[in-house]
Amino acid sequence: MCFCASASFGAAALLGGMGIWSLSVVRKKNWIPFAAIPVLFAIQQFIEGLLWLYLVNPNNVILRTLQKVYLFPHVHSDERSAFLFLIIAFVVWPTWIPFSVRAIEPYGKTRQGLTWLMRYGMLISGYALYVLLWHGVSVTVIHDSIAYYVAIKPTLMHVFLYVGATAVPLLVSSIRAVRFLGLLLVASCLFSYWYWIKTFISVWCFFAALLSGLIIFIVKRNQ
Repeated sequence: MCFCASASFGAAALLGGMGIWSLSVVRKKNWIPFAAIPVLFAIQQFIEGLLWLYLVNPNNVILRTLQKVYLFPHVHSDERSAFLFLIIAFVVWPTWIPFSVRAIEPYGKTRQGLTWLMRYGMLISGYALYVLLWHGVSVTVIHDSIAYYVAIKPTLMHVFLYVGATAVPLLVSSIRAVRFLGLLLVASCLFSYWYWIKTFISVWCFFAALLSGLIIFIVKRNQ
């Protein structure tokens, strides 16, 4: 499977539009964080699109234009873009997902369990932030996908711990459509890890981003 800047920018545009649409149909304020998930994924994919441009051609006219108006760094652009991408992947999502699912949960006992998952996610986010700030990140292209290198390699155990914060909250929700989204997320995780282990982070984030487009239907159905 080939990934590229156009795929990332295309996903960003699609999800940005769906995210705005999702937010526009929200009538219950507690649904706003959940409805905003596609928008956050759109930002993440846009950042990776810029990273793709830099890795393929640092002198790209788009990048030079952004650099002229100080919207893109002149030096260490790959490391900075990768850092921003992973901040969303490793720091934002482990806390945001359980928080947003807890906000829409109608049952008290399940909400209590989601509170503990949110606290667990905050621990994952805090540790990930420490690793990124202390050890930094580097990137390269492997078989038409971006490989992110951090201090901790994504072993199966680390993936399991991360899934506990990002997918389990969806799976324990009392809302059937949210649970179904969680199942799809876990399936895409296993599929990405099995076939693209070296570029797992980028590939799974791309699949997860596309799956977040289903949120618009979940939001509309529950307003």
